[in-house]
Amino acid sequence: VKRIEESLDYIKSRRQIAPSLGISALQVYYKKLSEDRCWTDENPKEIGSLLSGEAEELEEAIVDLNNESNEDNLRAVSYEMVDVLLYVVHLANALGIDLSDAVREKESINSKRFDKFV
Repeated sequence: VKRIEESLDYIKSRRQIAPSLGISALQVYYKKLSEDRCWTDENPKEIGSLLSGEAEELEEAIVDLNNESNEDNLRAVSYEMVDVLLYVVHLANALGIDLSDAVREKESINSKRFDKFV
């Protein structure tokens, strides 16, 4: 019992604030990229539709990977994941949402919901 308690204390002490610096840098990077590529006129509805399409492509790639696990299919999944991530960042930029703040806020909510299981 003591060993379990020590383990739980260790896990709780190692809990950190959700990472954000990388997210902020990605938002800045993609804002510049969208300006360079003249994508700043895309509205949230358009970006949402594009995001939905990319999510479908990710799902298809995951099915392919599940059917045949190989390096090419894993790479395809990783590329589709990046497409989804970049559209999420693009949508956040279009809506003026700071994803770093959003992650911290949401993880605070999640920690209250799920930490009771740790």
